[in-house]
Amino acid sequence: MLFNNNENKIVVFCPLPPKPNGIADYFLEQVPYFSQNHNLNIVIEDNHPEPIGVPSYVTVIRLTEYLQNRIEFSHAKHVYHVGNNHDTQYLLPVLLSTPGVVIVHDLNLHHLIGLTTLSCDSKPSYTEALAYQYGRLGKLLGQQLESFGWKGSFSPEELELNASVLDSASQIIVHSQYSADRIMARGNTNVSVIPHHLAPTIAHYPRKLKNEYRNQLGLPQDKLIFTSMGFIAKAKQIKAVLTALIELDKSGIDFVYVLAGQCKPHEYDVYADIQAAGLRDKVIVTGFLNEQEFYQHIGATDLIINLRYPTGGESSGTLTRALGMGVCCLVVNIGPFAELPDDVACKLDYDDSFQVLLTESLLKLANNSDERTAYGIKAKGWIERTHHIEVTTKQYLEVIASSTAPSIKHSCAFSEQLNVTDNYFLPKALLKQKLEHETDANLGLAWRESLIPLGVSGQDTLLLNTAKDEEALFSSVLQYGTTDITAVDFDSLAEDNYFQHWHKYKVVYAIFPIATFIDDPVYLLAILNGLCNTASTLVLTIKIDHQDVDSAVPLNQQVFIEYLEAAGFKVTNVETAEKDINFERVEQLYHQSQWCFTGQLISRMVDRYPLPQYPQANSEAILLTQKGMKSMSPKCGIDYMMEPL
Repeated sequence: MLFNNNENKIVVFCPLPPKPNGIADYFLEQVPYFSQNHNLNIVIEDNHPEPIGVPSYVTVIRLTEYLQNRIEFSHAKHVYHVGNNHDTQYLLPVLLSTPGVVIVHDLNLHHLIGLTTLSCDSKPSYTEALAYQYGRLGKLLGQQLESFGWKGSFSPEELELNASVLDSASQIIVHSQYSADRIMARGNTNVSVIPHHLAPTIAHYPRKLKNEYRNQLGLPQDKLIFTSMGFIAKAKQIKAVLTALIELDKSGIDFVYVLAGQCKPHEYDVYADIQAAGLRDKVIVTGFLNEQEFYQHIGATDLIINLRYPTGGESSGTLTRALGMGVCCLVVNIGPFAELPDDVACKLDYDDSFQVLLTESLLKLANNSDERTAYGIKAKGWIERTHHIEVTTKQYLEVIASSTAPSIKHSCAFSEQLNVTDNYFLPKALLKQKLEHETDANLGLAWRESLIPLGVSGQDTLLLNTAKDEEALFSSVLQYGTTDITAVDFDSLAEDNYFQHWHKYKVVYAIFPIATFIDDPVYLLAILNGLCNTASTLVLTIKIDHQDVDSAVPLNQQVFIEYLEAAGFKVTNVETAEKDINFERVEQLYHQSQWCFTGQLISRMVDRYPLPQYPQANSEAILLTQKGMKSMSPKCGIDYMMEPL
């Protein structure tokens, strides 16, 4: 296939109808607006059913065809629609290697990552994902699952597992400030909030045809109808609604409760709860609905009950459509739903009184049609002003225009499964030969064992506590660009404005005497974490003198590995040199023993107190962000305001 080389080319990875997926419907509604001034190419998975409803002027290709013609798209902006479901799994390998604009439809991606790990019978990969998100403590969770099948007391809603996706994005788009705040709290600042648009098809279903919709669906005209839309899941709080409806039934209110969506019996047995509530004659479970039936059920109801708790950070397209049709909606006052104005929807706090408050609210709304109407009018006006598709799509295109075309690369530690690596090392014999022509300096263990990766043009590199003659070797021997190298003493970082170094460096080469770590080694290693970019390489040399070191914590080689893991690094290699080991041509012996650790940054989560012998002796997960910095500390120059999540 020949592809247009239009400089306005956009490549979008997203499922399309007839996939029964809200993201597919959502994007198809945007397609005409995306195509006005851009050459739009949509990539779908190989086994995707033949798309329907796509304009003829839009190019749709399957994943294999994209990969075969990848060079044709090398200058195109890439856009990825990511949801917590199997329909977006196919795009992950491309996203992890080719950064682009990522639309995060679900903040919690545990199920999606589980499909690529646990569902593929790869528990170690699941452990890698946990470690990437939660550092050493995540690794422990994964190892417990691998070794003993323990899942602990956590639930999938508590483990977002979105870090690999977020860190692979050049720009991130979310639909709520709640999601943006959660993402920015872990250090991603490239986030834009664009509301979930109101579907244009809503114009075909005016609210005034309420009675006609009821006739078409076989619903009664003379009863109140309450409706919950979408997949029937435990998180929709259906059981709580049924419990409240028992009280409405006792009070003599005549109603029908419609569960307008598809059951997931392997996740939640809704029929058991209906039976237990004694409401079989008052509850209708529709099963999967086509688009027309979907809108008819919204138009036919008196009240939409949309109670999602816990929330995965998702914004509900169903709720947006219901509000846009002028229907009164009942929501939980948490996450994205809390951002609705108070006069647009009836919002319930989720606390110990939730069940009582839910029952009272249903009784009140059931008995007050004027209040339901008032909510509906306010909702319709607000949605039309803030969620119009022309406005939101324009915002999308502005974000995409501000992004850069991708370069195919290894973008995060979790993409190890792609068998791609950034780091290339000279064979030791070749490095030795090059050094013989360049220096007579007494170089350290990292040079002897060729542990420093070759330089890549444009790759920011930080050298901490190195000598001038050693700095020169990075460019002359290892091919580092001189403009890409920053060489400073650690103690001068504070004076040099630490913030300008935040998350900047792809390679950090550091040398420290062991005495630097005697008080709080994890604290100092966390500072190195803050200097590193995603998937950075750390080459850390510890010089050991032969004087007794009076340390508050253990300082042997094995515990240093634990400290590095606690600070968010995956240790890939450890080398030791005693003082009588010589670098052959260099005649002078080492004055000190050395440990050299190489590793890769895999997490921004730090376990501050990882050992029983450590001060406070209490594991505490800390997320490092620039916003979480505070004033300089006289102890080692920089201080973090480390607050537990």
